[in-house]
Amino acid sequence: MKIKNKNTIVEVLNKTKIFIKNNPKMLGILGISIILPVLLTLFFYYGNVNLATINILSPQKTSETATETTTQNRLKLKLISENEFLDKFNPAPAFLPKPIQINTTLSGFLKSNSALDLLPTRNWAVPFKDVEAYSAIAIEMPTKRILYGKNVYQVRPIASITKLVTAVVAFENIDPDTIVTISQDAIETEGAAGGLVGGEKLTAEELAYALLLESSNDAAIALAEHYNDNREEGAPDFVELMNMKVQNWGINDTSFEEPTGLSANNTSSANSIGKILYEATQNKDIAYIMRQTSHATEALNKDMAHYWINLNTLLGAYPEIIGGKTGFTDEAGPSMAIIATTPNSDRYVVIAVLNAIDRVAETRELYNWVKEAYIWEE
Repeated sequence: MKIKNKNTIVEVLNKTKIFIKNNPKMLGILGISIILPVLLTLFFYYGNVNLATINILSPQKTSETATETTTQNRLKLKLISENEFLDKFNPAPAFLPKPIQINTTLSGFLKSNSALDLLPTRNWAVPFKDVEAYSAIAIEMPTKRILYGKNVYQVRPIASITKLVTAVVAFENIDPDTIVTISQDAIETEGAAGGLVGGEKLTAEELAYALLLESSNDAAIALAEHYNDNREEGAPDFVELMNMKVQNWGINDTSFEEPTGLSANNTSSANSIGKILYEATQNKDIAYIMRQTSHATEALNKDMAHYWINLNTLLGAYPEIIGGKTGFTDEAGPSMAIIATTPNSDRYVVIAVLNAIDRVAETRELYNWVKEAYIWEE
């Protein structure tokens, strides 16, 4: 409607006043329709209203079902405080783990955290070394952790290192005080180490000294003969017991044809020799004999004496070395194995070199390298 003049405007206002005066409810409707949307907007925006609790109000019903429906649909407005909102929706604050106090050395850190199983750990400041041998190993026992390896699983002749198993079988099946007569066949075995003579009588324990210190082939044959001549009918012979023993130790790449190591068919690997030497030293009699640098004895039936020297010349050079065994044949080459204690209780390092240019020098160099190339203690 287009208003043409002031009188017309006044006239319209007068009519509007009269209309509102005669219809007061219209004023309320107009006010609600304008003001209510504004109030609701402000209320929801600033009042932190939980919309999840709002239900629509429905008319009262007379039945039980209607009453329940009315209760469920009743409009509910619930204001929550800021603290309530944070408690319900705010996640737990992030945190850092408690700091660990680290000692000045790596080994000290490992010990302080009860991680001794991680020792020894490699010191990478020490470069790798190439041992001049066909096979070589440094292995921690009884964990069987290889610290150094070169052709460690290669099976080859092992010469007189065989006698470690010969000694174990002898001590387990022959009483140490048993008197053994040295036969002529034993004397005729290749090699003169031990200086035994035919018809001589010695105890099995004394023969073990000749076997392990001077690597006497005569002593190995004498012990095997004595067992075979006195075993029960049907019992396995001496060499069969040797093969059964290594299999019982879980060693499957080792086999023996005779008790001296002269046969090229007496074979094993550097890895298995490490385990064999460790197992042999679990016998307290063998461990004691291998720690001796020499031994003197006399025959029981002849006016003669023997003085045997340990061929393990590294024994005594290092206080940690507690035993070992040497071996040599043309097929096996110069070979050697030693066992040494470590700073960690009940842990040992076994070094074995097979077919080395210089078995003593290479064994020494490898042992020195292992001590420097690994961190053992504080």
